[in-house]
Amino acid sequence: MQQGYMSESSWDELTFDERSSLQLMREKYKNSDHHLKLIDQSYEAMGKIFRSRINSEVIKYKRYEGDLDGVYLIINKAIHDFFGSSHFPATKHKSKEIHDFHQKQRQKASKLSDEAFCSLERTINWLSNTTTTKQDELDMSVANEKLIELKKLISSHLERVDLHDRSPSKAESFVLGTCNNLIWFANIKATRTIDSSGGKTPFLRFLEVFFPFEAEPILSSLYEKQKRLPIEKRIGGTFIPVRRG
Repeated sequence: MQQGYMSESSWDELTFDERSSLQLMREKYKNSDHHLKLIDQSYEAMGKIFRSRINSEVIKYKRYEGDLDGVYLIINKAIHDFFGSSHFPATKHKSKEIHDFHQKQRQKASKLSDEAFCSLERTINWLSNTTTTKQDELDMSVANEKLIELKKLISSHLERVDLHDRSPSKAESFVLGTCNNLIWFANIKATRTIDSSGGKTPFLRFLEVFFPFEAEPILSSLYEKQKRLPIEKRIGGTFIPVRRG
């Protein structure tokens, strides 16, 4: 094995098991230098203590019972989420712009829908008063029923697309996804950004490998919000419990 993108000191500290786990990850992404860099740097950023904690908690929690260790699971998921986050807006400002535009378009569509159905209802009512045969009466009655069904359908869809909150940005999506993965596999909750000695927490260092500038404020905000939420609404609050024997 080569040192790769790890610092010499971190590389020298790796145990045989750690190098074996790292080699498995490298082998999976060996055709992408970008992936290999993320693997090495995120592995180092976690630090030995945090890596050991993840591995032991994954074993203890028993959500995953395969041959891979916890660190492999978390880094592999992080890489997947990192590239998947490209589907989200680049910044929270851009996300807000998209959300505002969507809501304005929805309001416009709702207004047009109300006006159109109002006009059609008046037209059908007027035509109903001009019928001269039983068939005409039946046709107008059927038309009115179909109009009511269509109005309910469109109203229901307009209600579903009434998005009260903007979507996450790329970085927000990644941080939230990684927090979800930690709880899912190891029951480790999102940590604060600063440890007791005033330095960055291992989890923050890990996130900063992927989003160097955005990770700290996002994790800090997420941590504070989680503290204020009832347990069932926190990250992982609705996960299916692990069945143990």
